[in-house]
Amino acid sequence: MEEKKININEMPKWFRVLLLLTPLIGILLIKTTLDNDFYFLYATGEYIVNHGFPHKDFLSMHSSMDIIVQQWLSTVIYYYVYKLFGKVGVLLLLYICYVIVSYLSLKLSRMITNNMFVSLICVLAADVWIAAMFIVSRPQMFTYIIMLFEMYLLEKFVQEKKIRYLCVLPVLSLLLINLHASMWAMFFVYAMPYFVNALPIKIGAWKQTPCCDYRKLLVAGIVSILPGFLNPYGIKAMLYIFSSFGVPEINDMINEMKATSFENAAGKMFFFLVGVMAVVALMRKKQNRYETRFVLLFAGSLVMALMNYKSHAYFYIFASICFSYMIQDAQVMLKVSDAKRTPAEKKRLVLLAGLFAMTVVIAVMAITTTPQKKKKSEEVVSYNQLDDVMKMIPKSDNVVLYGNFVCGQYLEFHGYHPYIDGRAELFLKANNKEYDYYIEYYKLKKGEMNCKKFLERYQFNYLVVEKERDSFLYNYLIDDNSYKQVYKSKTVNLFTKQ
Repeated sequence: MEEKKININEMPKWFRVLLLLTPLIGILLIKTTLDNDFYFLYATGEYIVNHGFPHKDFLSMHSSMDIIVQQWLSTVIYYYVYKLFGKVGVLLLLYICYVIVSYLSLKLSRMITNNMFVSLICVLAADVWIAAMFIVSRPQMFTYIIMLFEMYLLEKFVQEKKIRYLCVLPVLSLLLINLHASMWAMFFVYAMPYFVNALPIKIGAWKQTPCCDYRKLLVAGIVSILPGFLNPYGIKAMLYIFSSFGVPEINDMINEMKATSFENAAGKMFFFLVGVMAVVALMRKKQNRYETRFVLLFAGSLVMALMNYKSHAYFYIFASICFSYMIQDAQVMLKVSDAKRTPAEKKRLVLLAGLFAMTVVIAVMAITTTPQKKKKSEEVVSYNQLDDVMKMIPKSDNVVLYGNFVCGQYLEFHGYHPYIDGRAELFLKANNKEYDYYIEYYKLKKGEMNCKKFLERYQFNYLVVEKERDSFLYNYLIDDNSYKQVYKSKTVNLFTKQ
């Protein structure tokens, strides 16, 4: 029986289909708990559906501060999904979004590499990591899809030179400004690599061959700016990113906004992968091998990821695609027999393939189930404690309630109006035109504010305090006879004014 080598890209259709389904493994890694931000998203969507677009805050106790609901359409979507189908509906929405992200990533990779195996491996690795870390009930789910679809259309235009692909870009711009306005400017930033690659640039002996007509890209970009004005908050939403990012106090306290470093596992993994990609890219580089747009797309995503952990998702999505382009000529050969297989042998092969797939699934579940259950259990305990605490707080206009950055949105979800919640940027004076409540909260949390003066300023009669997150305030309240602790636990505590 003779054996021969077959390129894995030439394997039977059933085998290719099996490989194409492997990114769905990532579904097992998606957290089954609702993200903490979901609670203010739902409450916001509920308000918009029943009362229209707000311009003054309606969730916190600061009802006179200006607000911009920069993700209003996302909040409405989450509101209806949760109202109609509950938590299961929200999770199903996340699964659908993840499948779309995986499909578009693979589609885009296949377009630029034409190497199924390389595309699949690169995209699968990225998708699995993204599923575990970034697939959560937030507006960013829709942003991933829009940004990927934008890249897909731009690449199709480059390859086919048909202007109909550019005609869809204004529609995406309209969707993004209403789904997630703080990322709207990035829509144009991610298009820049294609525009640069379309310019007839010459530097010394190096001359770039334009990938497409830059004038058509320029017109499409200008036209795509116009739909940005079609949102309830006008130019304020379009410029939202410039008044909401780069605030030191936010970057210091919110983990996802911190600069990437070696201090945690996510940072170490990031730098390791960047190092591997850099070495491979340098080893496989040939003259005129790397197109400018892919180099800039990779470099831009890398810079963003270095700035904060929140941008890691965009790096993994687009860097995996660019990396598949770098190693597109890699081939994997398998030894197979020339002889025709008997029905029994085919059944054994199918059985082995099934066992292999089952083993992979069980392994993934074994790795992920325990930590996830533990995290879910801890969250349920915390929410159960908050549920118990809320039974002791009346829903009255006379209630002046302190709730912190984490508990605030859950209290709002149940109809209360706490001091602050997770919408950090809205509590900045640059956005609310009233007061830097977030800076005040930051100083309180860091022990840089006099607790007595803080309490006198607001005259809270109910305070939901976490022992760790509100350590300075908690310790002050314990020693102040003006306040009584009426609910005590390891995490959530309730104090009332005497």
